[in-house]
Amino acid sequence: KQQEDEVKKNDWCKAEVHDNEMTTAKTEDKKADIEANIGELTSTIETLEQEISDAHMAIEQAQMDLQRATEDRKAENFEFQKTVSDQTVTIEVLKKALDKLATYYDFLQQSKSSAHKQTPPVPQKEYS
Repeated sequence: KQQEDEVKKNDWCKAEVHDNEMTTAKTEDKKADIEANIGELTSTIETLEQEISDAHMAIEQAQMDLQRATEDRKAENFEFQKTVSDQTVTIEVLKKALDKLATYYDFLQQSKSSAHKQTPPVPQKEYS
């Protein structure tokens, strides 16, 4: 009887050891899978952090470029407005000069026509 109990106990212990070994193997496999997944996720996080950093740098560069472009457009618009203003003043000056010249030449024309009456042209004979 004692031997049977020891055999049963021995069988039970062997079965428990086997179950423990199987559970340990499964747990170690699961642990290895989780560690591999952690490695992949860590790599993905590093990649995403780098991409986020690159995106922030690109945004900052785009903002600086936008600011420079705005400043350039303001300077160009200022120069354009100055040119338009200069041209407007030039047009006014030229109109005044044109009026003065027209008045002067009208005066010359009137004084010339009153001082020298031109004789009408002599009719020409036709050659045959």
